[in-house]
Amino acid sequence: MKSIYRGTAACVLMVASVVFFIACDSRKSSGGKSDNTEVSDSGGSSDNTDPAVQAKKSDTFADEELSKSKIAAKEWLGSDKHGTFKAEKRAVAKLTDDVLAAGATGVWVSGPEELNGTELIDHLFVELPADKDKRKKIIDVYNKDTENFEDAHETEAGQKYLVFDWG
Repeated sequence: MKSIYRGTAACVLMVASVVFFIACDSRKSSGGKSDNTEVSDSGGSSDNTDPAVQAKKSDTFADEELSKSKIAAKEWLGSDKHGTFKAEKRAVAKLTDDVLAAGATGVWVSGPEELNGTELIDHLFVELPADKDKRKKIIDVYNKDTENFEDAHETEAGQKYLVFDWG
């Protein structure tokens, strides 16, 4: 008798799990909208792939992070006690050097976390100048140096920062 109850309980649990996953999946794709669409505060929808929307979000994120701690990346990366999550420190240092040489106003890190005696970062903030030609050159250099990272490609959208997130 106990085995019947166990079998029934196992079936009910399995069916509930399947229903839960189907419900979650249908919520993600309901309304025929892509995963990159969200409802704006005004009640309409806004496409998260719009470069201007992404630029504003990146700038807001950068301003928030850098208001807490704004550390010059070149000097910070030069320390043996500092490292990077999931990215080669050498590649991040090269990107820093390359965008500074191209005319970036600054390159910053913020909020390093400590792990086993080493401070680690997973974001880099490249501050762009107002000059259009320099901005284009910096974005080109940035895209070349980050081409092996998923979702790192940037376009000109009037943003203040390029936010490189490899975490």
